[in-house]
Amino acid sequence: MNVRRIGLMTLVAGFAAVPASAQVRASQPAVLEIAREVLKPGRGGAHAAVEKDWAAFGRQHGAPGYIALTSNSGTAEAWYLFGHNSWAAYDSASAYAGKDATYAAGNRRLAEMDGEHLTGSGTILASAVPEAGHGAFPDLSQARVYVITTYRTKMGMESAFIQAAKGYAAIFKTNPAIGGWRVYSVQGGMPSGTFLAISTFPSYAAWEANEKLVGAAVAAAPKATTDALAKLANDALMSPGDTRFFNVSPGMSLAPAEWLTQPFWKP
Repeated sequence: MNVRRIGLMTLVAGFAAVPASAQVRASQPAVLEIAREVLKPGRGGAHAAVEKDWAAFGRQHGAPGYIALTSNSGTAEAWYLFGHNSWAAYDSASAYAGKDATYAAGNRRLAEMDGEHLTGSGTILASAVPEAGHGAFPDLSQARVYVITTYRTKMGMESAFIQAAKGYAAIFKTNPAIGGWRVYSVQGGMPSGTFLAISTFPSYAAWEANEKLVGAAVAAAPKATTDALAKLANDALMSPGDTRFFNVSPGMSLAPAEWLTQPFWKP
């Protein structure tokens, strides 16, 4: 994992700025941090082994938690998602490692080991846009697949994108079975005007079933409504969204204590 995580370990793509032993929150955090690692070819297994050791080290030291994702489309990457209740909480998290010299030294050692398996790394920081999301906040302990779509808006068209997202959400509310999503506005680490839409599923089959429900809801909506939303989105975006699929990696995650009784999450 990237060495910057030494001071920024707060839970997680779903996402709570609390220690791993604390109760998992059930609402969207205000700030999302994504640590990205690009893997060298053929190093996936070796990288995962280091990450499992890192997660175990964190549990030994009572460190805050995180959820690890591995890409199932696009470039071979690992993403680590952290959530913060506020930007002030993000500030506080950066001081965590300095409280314990032994812990900081162990993180530096693991970071050096991890770096042998990477070609690059980076960090994305983003603010929540709850009004552009849809549906209830998910039970992340049951998530196995993350679908993350990146949207890049034209200059000055951020509000139009949000309006389009709200319009589609209104259509999907007609069927409570349609899965929800959370939206974040990127503040750093990607070009200005970038938004991330994140949804989770228990399986790829569940994602496929949801796509069928989405298509049916759009088809059943008034054509004037869908045409207007399509135009609004087209005017707002530089290009269609880029969707990537990720698998949850339980061994590479520092999961909340409440989850560890589940076979999937048990270390």
